[in-house]
Amino acid sequence: MVYFPTDKPSGLGFLLQAPLRTTPARDNIPERDPDNARVILEAGHLLIEGLEELRRKGRLGIDVFDVLPITVVDFPAGSLLRPLFDALLDAVRTRPLLPVAGPLGHAPATRMRLARSSGLRDLLTPEQLGVLEGTGDPLQWQPARLTRERNRDLWDYLHDVVNIDELDAEWLVDKLDRTFLEVAQDAWLVQLYRFLAQSPALWRRPRPPWNRPGPARELPLIRLEDGRQVVPFGADGRPRAYLPGPVSSSFPMVRAEVAANAEARAFLEELGLSEPDAVDEVLEYVVPKYGNPSTAIADEQHDDDLAKILRAMQAATRRRRDTLVEVLRNTPFLQCRSAGASAFSFRSPSVAYWPHEDLEHYFLPTPHGWFLHERYRPYQQELGPVGVAQGVRVLSSPPNPLGHVVLRADWGDHSRGLHGFDPNLRFAGLEAAVTQPDRQRSAYVWNRLLLPYASRLRGIVESSGRQDYSNSRSVETMSKALEVAVAHAWLPRKTGEFVEPAKLSLDDLPDDFEPSQALADALGMVSSAIVQVSTELNLSVATLRFLAENPDAAVELDQLRQRYEQKEQDGAQAAAGAAFTPEGYADALQDAFDKPAVQDEPEAAPVPSGGRVVAPAARRQRTREAISDDLSEEPARRDRFRVIGRKVWDGKDPAVRQFLLEQYAGGCQICTATFPKRDGMPYFEVIHLVSHTAAAWIGRPGNILCLCPTCASKFLYGEVRSEDLLSQIQQWKTSVEGGLGDSLRVELCGELATIDYTEKHLLDLQEMIRTDDVALPG
Repeated sequence: MVYFPTDKPSGLGFLLQAPLRTTPARDNIPERDPDNARVILEAGHLLIEGLEELRRKGRLGIDVFDVLPITVVDFPAGSLLRPLFDALLDAVRTRPLLPVAGPLGHAPATRMRLARSSGLRDLLTPEQLGVLEGTGDPLQWQPARLTRERNRDLWDYLHDVVNIDELDAEWLVDKLDRTFLEVAQDAWLVQLYRFLAQSPALWRRPRPPWNRPGPARELPLIRLEDGRQVVPFGADGRPRAYLPGPVSSSFPMVRAEVAANAEARAFLEELGLSEPDAVDEVLEYVVPKYGNPSTAIADEQHDDDLAKILRAMQAATRRRRDTLVEVLRNTPFLQCRSAGASAFSFRSPSVAYWPHEDLEHYFLPTPHGWFLHERYRPYQQELGPVGVAQGVRVLSSPPNPLGHVVLRADWGDHSRGLHGFDPNLRFAGLEAAVTQPDRQRSAYVWNRLLLPYASRLRGIVESSGRQDYSNSRSVETMSKALEVAVAHAWLPRKTGEFVEPAKLSLDDLPDDFEPSQALADALGMVSSAIVQVSTELNLSVATLRFLAENPDAAVELDQLRQRYEQKEQDGAQAAAGAAFTPEGYADALQDAFDKPAVQDEPEAAPVPSGGRVVAPAARRQRTREAISDDLSEEPARRDRFRVIGRKVWDGKDPAVRQFLLEQYAGGCQICTATFPKRDGMPYFEVIHLVSHTAAAWIGRPGNILCLCPTCASKFLYGEVRSEDLLSQIQQWKTSVEGGLGDSLRVELCGELATIDYTEKHLLDLQEMIRTDDVALPG
């Protein structure tokens, strides 16, 4: 017998006394001795018998396992004491030696599971655990005292060596199914909700929306009043059940016994369930009925549905109301008839109109004008927000903050309609109306549709390969609506004949067409074109019409023009003259900034009279008599104008004004002031430093200023001085070139002033006065 310690530790938490052979020095035990191996093997049997005896006496607790051979590293394979480790491992797997929770006390490893949390152990009974694991028999949990944190060595032994499964909340969610949940008691569901509330990641909403939600959200966790288990939300994200509220509802409701528990209700609210409201009822039960054309809906039912819709719109919050309106806008729940018909069918508000005589007559040629039943007239205020229209629908894009309509904004491809012009502007039913015209319909198109949009029927589309629209191209074009209007014969003469707008003058229209020169010009009507040509050529309208109707006379006039132009050309070659060079522009620019005040003795300033009336009655009588005389002598309209000849210079480039708008957003270069016009665009004056009539090439951004009305008047009519202006411009540098500022100093009306520039703007002015050789036409 060896009763004294050896050099090699045993790794056991108890004393092992056995007839083992020792080394000659008696300080160790040979590992490979056959007799020693037989003794250790028998000791293993004795160890298991001892554990069985402790179990029978009720003394086999988890503390006993602290002294047993459970650490792999202390009992490597082939070592002398390894049979003790193997005997214990085999025993706990097959014999009821492991302490468990509940009345059984002990169980083999095959009948035991490790709960990662106490909540899971408290939630599932042995029978429920067996059902979820699919064993058919109850399974046991570890005792409450055994946790991974307090008994790490034993826990690792049971999990890693004995291979007992460790179960957690994720395992539970994976195992739960409809069959298991349907047989569970209401109280157990409350306990389940309490357990899941501790693991929000299992039932989280998808974030972002395209990600998968927490797995528990896809389980039939919700028990309805009829006992069915449903998932919380459908594929469309809408609830499949609602929490009970103070009033009854036809919605599927969570069982009252479950929702009555405060913790369970709090969990369901966190999950996203809520009490039903009027909006939910409309979305869930009213809208789907009208989405099915085969569903027959009686008038009584429709009245009830309409009442629910109106109640929901009144009671909803702004966000919920917006959602409801968006759905209702395209839901065919309103009884409508087409123009001139009597049969009603359900249509959506997005195509419906309030009935009106002129509007119905306009839509007679097309089957796409739908008019509401008179039963909806009391609800006009409520149905307006869902899309029912009072007048013809206008299809147009709104302008951006700069006042332009963005048409394309792709890489290398940018296009916009300037100043609110939308080339895609259209009116519903317009083409049918102008292809089948009558007097009433044409008047409606002219007065109600085109006239309010006269300034937006034509406009400029600017295109560029760059986002800042540098090097842009501008094209004047017409809108889609105008293309339709000018292509058809729909305007009546006073005789009743319908012709295209280009064949008609404004004065030829009947009296019920409101006169509008702007609309006539947009449509290309005869009056504006002939008057303009007549004014510029000093020819009467009758003469122009005679030339249009008599081609031979036009040929003779063209021959006369050629002879006259040849004569003018010969005279021009003989005349002496010089081109307007950059040197000449520099002198003219200096003159623009050298306008001294007149030094003569000024006249006495006028004194206002006050304008007081001494004898009001007499003055009123004289005024009325004067007005009466003027009215009696009112001349005919045709006698109030005369045709005169005049020279008209080339128009100013509109791109220059657009340049100023983009550089300064309408702010004055001197005082930064501006104000918004009625159309929302900033107001500013475009001031040419040197008149654009001096030469065509100077109509550039450098020759202009962006000024407010006050500063523009001071610059044009007040004293302006700047002796070193050309020097300031010549010496200026950009910030990249080392420059320190972008402004010119002048004296304006006797006060020092600064004209602030952007670098693009001032650079253009600087290059205009450079004296390098410039090729100019002779």
